[in-house]
Amino acid sequence: MSPLDPSLALLTLPASQSLPLVVAVPHAGRDYGPHFTASILLGADKRRITEDAFADELAALAPERGAPLLRALFPRIWLDVNRDQRELDPLLIRDELPAGSLPTTANVRAGLGVVPRLLTGGRPIYSTLLSLAEIESRLALGWRPYHETLKALVEETRQRFKHCILIDCHSMPTSRESDPPDIVLGDSFGSACDNRLVSLAELFFKRLGFRVIRNKPYAGGFTTRHYGQPNLGVHALQIEIRRGLYMNEQRFEPSPALPELASHLGELFRQLGSVEI
Repeated sequence: MSPLDPSLALLTLPASQSLPLVVAVPHAGRDYGPHFTASILLGADKRRITEDAFADELAALAPERGAPLLRALFPRIWLDVNRDQRELDPLLIRDELPAGSLPTTANVRAGLGVVPRLLTGGRPIYSTLLSLAEIESRLALGWRPYHETLKALVEETRQRFKHCILIDCHSMPTSRESDPPDIVLGDSFGSACDNRLVSLAELFFKRLGFRVIRNKPYAGGFTTRHYGQPNLGVHALQIEIRRGLYMNEQRFEPSPALPELASHLGELFRQLGSVEI
């Protein structure tokens, strides 16, 4: 297993793992130093648009509750670990793509491959094409160690507890709907997670007064689809939390509500880990 570079990803283990639960946060990285922003067109005010701001702080109580917490520290505009590493964008990479690449997925066509080319809405991220060597370097430094670590955590948890619940924590911008959802639970339309777990999470948030929707518009990305195999004892659930609940979305500043919401998530982790499957 490739070791984690502490500048790129952080694994926080509980003193003793007491829950059959692993928590991952792939998009909260907010290090926008020059190493991550070379050839980036976006000014500082636009770089954070794709970031799941403070999702790592929302999930921070996982180790105290008895579950490991894995966080990517690099920005999503540099590398998206919630994409298949083969989702290479031919409009971003100037070299011929390697055999086995997936250049025609919906993500890549939208400019949202493993190294994204566009912001949502179509604004270019890079000022120049990237070499395949640069993409491969990012995969080797960030994607593979992250997923090798996550795979090991899931398997170790499954072996110890006979099943594993993988929670992938995200945040979403407040939509322009008249009554936008507060929480979106993604289980790949029922294929990635036992319904008892999803129903528990849904009821948990509804009792707190939140508007909860399943799988729309976020059914789960690569992590949910790849790891969620209930028939093998691995249940993956993506949780999207509306940013307006805990932060100022214009200034990218946390609000006083963040600690309380983090406490709620910690309690949800405990309850999910207590379900007998």
